[in-house]
Amino acid sequence: MSMTDADRVVLAIVGSVSFVDVTALDVAAEIVEGTFARRRPDVVVSGGADGIDTLGVVLAKKHGIPYREYLPKVRRWSGPGGFQERNLLVAGDCTRILRIACRWSKTYGSGWTTDQAEKRGATAWRVILPRTVERGTLQARLRHEEVVSARVEGGKVVEVTPHGGPERWAGRHVDDLVRELQAGRLPVRWIPAPPRRPRPWPQVRAEMGLDEQRVGVHRKQMLAEVEEFRRHEERGGQHG
Repeated sequence: MSMTDADRVVLAIVGSVSFVDVTALDVAAEIVEGTFARRRPDVVVSGGADGIDTLGVVLAKKHGIPYREYLPKVRRWSGPGGFQERNLLVAGDCTRILRIACRWSKTYGSGWTTDQAEKRGATAWRVILPRTVERGTLQARLRHEEVVSARVEGGKVVEVTPHGGPERWAGRHVDDLVRELQAGRLPVRWIPAPPRRPRPWPQVRAEMGLDEQRVGVHRKQMLAEVEEFRRHEERGGQHG
């Protein structure tokens, strides 16, 4: 390999075909574009699958980055032209690889590709979405077509609607519950809660029991102490 080839950044973008998290593809797009900005790839490599692979190609086109797609010729894992052969071509062609996977993925194809690329000397970055399940809403469509929503705090179900929904959900961790629903082939999706914003000062003040008058008194005392210190310094730090 020449110095020119060695210096080239060939970035493979691989990952899950589908996600439980409804915001995952938007988040993934931000991650991919951020990687483009920082790493400045000369070429993007993709396995051509739906989901993250396709997203990588779409964004490469958007930014004018050349790309290569390795598509399987047959829809089976092993054998000539299968997924395994396609994944090895991706792994062998890249110097960097970014894997963005569903937290609850039931397969490990893109993970296997990333492992193989790393064994061949590529730098690997792995991202799991959602990164956290601390707060949000889990929704599932049950067999009788009823949609059940579960409010999650601290990673566990604290409330189920409609009232009288599956009581066994209460207190369950999101990860365990999603796996169980997937095993039952029930459609499920995760809606993360928006980040908490800092509370406004009036609210904090009220919670601390600080009324406007008391705050004003404390502020006057503080300013008086500052003024006294300034005068003391002007006198050379001498007392009296």
